[in-house]
Order: sequence, then structure tokens, then C-alpha cells
Amino acid sequence: MRLVVIVGFAVSLTGCGPRPTATADGVGPPSPSLHTEPPTPTPLPTSPIPITAGTVTLGEADGQRTIHVATGQHIDVALRAQTSYSWSAPLSGDEHIVATTSSETGGGGSASGSFTAAGIGTTTVSATNDPNCGRSVPRCMLPSALWQVTVIVTA
Repeated sequence: MRLVVIVGFAVSLTGCGPRPTATADGVGPPSPSLHTEPPTPTPLPTSPIPITAGTVTLGEADGQRTIHVATGQHIDVALRAQTSYSWSAPLSGDEHIVATTSSETGGGGSASGSFTAAGIGTTTVSATNDPNCGRSVPRCMLPSALWQVTVIVTA
């Protein structure tokens, strides 16, 4: 008898409240709304993008960062060698935005590069850290690592 009362009570509750009607396109119930007015959009920040002063120096720990620089500003990259790995020379993703002044690999697997913010826009500076055994035959199966920094250049 107790089971019947609980089931009957649950069934009676499901029928309470207004029934949803179809939306204007007839595809289902309207979305519930707590407000009758449209939400106020969040204003975008009006402050300028912070710009780093002087030469920006980047290393291994800066991978996956985004930096902000002004046109004419210099960016230096210094990637230290790691055991059993060697860096490729750092490259600019777009020479019109970040121009390469120099880029080279050094002894023991290190790499360095100097760049100048040449034009307004967004690009990347990147290098790969490849296992030394990847050049052997047969090749080893150690992964390479991508080092990349997003550079936003403003006036």
C-alpha cells in the first residue's frame, strides 16, 4: 500500500505547473527565461594592449606564451641544448610582421635567433627540439617538441 501512495504522489507532481508550448518554429518548448529584457553585453576593455619595453629575451620556458611588442622592437631567442636533443634554428611565421635578423644552431644542440617587429599583426616564432637519435638508422621513436611563441605587434 505504501508503494502505491509514493508512486501516485510522484505522478501527481509531474502534472503540476504550466505545460510548455512550442516555439515559433514549432520545434520544441521555449527556453526558460528569468528576464524579460535581453542581457546587457559585457563591454570590451578599452585600455591598450600592454607593450613590453626594450628587447624581449625568450628561452625554453617561454614556449606557448603570447608577447606584445611595438614595431621596431627587438626579440632575442636563446634555446639551450638538452641531453639527447637538438634545437632547430628559430623561425618567424611571417617575415612581414617579425623579420629575422639572424637565426642559427649552435654547438651541442643549442639554437638562437634575433628578430625585429617589422609590421603590425600577429605571427609566431618557433623552433623544434628533435631527438638526436632521430637522425640514426633505424630512427628512434622519441618525440620532437615544438617551441612556439605568439607575437602580437602593435604600432
